[in-house]
Amino acid sequence: MIPTEAPVRPYQKVGSDLFEIKGQFYIVVVDYYSKNIEIEKLTNQSTNSMIRALKKCFSSHGIPLTLVTDNAQFYKSHEFMDFAIDWNLSHNTFSPRFPQSNGQAESTVKIAKRIMKQSDPSLALMVYRSTPVASAMQS
Repeated sequence: MIPTEAPVRPYQKVGSDLFEIKGQFYIVVVDYYSKNIEIEKLTNQSTNSMIRALKKCFSSHGIPLTLVTDNAQFYKSHEFMDFAIDWNLSHNTFSPRFPQSNGQAESTVKIAKRIMKQSDPSLALMVYRSTPVASAMQS
């Protein structure tokens, strides 16, 4: 595996993945610099629903230079490729045989699932966001 450069500013590089809890699908986006996460509920399992969720996230935080994902059908569709071009988004994928290539997004899914299982997910997300992350702190 070839190491990649660490981002030097927020939303330079983000990872994204999908997950399911109790039959409901969500998308999680993680900023590789700050480790901030966004969780959006998908209206259905369509590419269009996933793109709407990403647009909502990007409209709040800015369009990242690079989006890292797995090779799920959503991300390989013509609709998604058109979205990436229209939004000037560099889309990098990794092999499903090597999910550790997107370890940041994979570990964020575990965090997102814990958050969404709380009695008040909004409060749990706020607590997560306000907790300092050692790897994101400057020395």
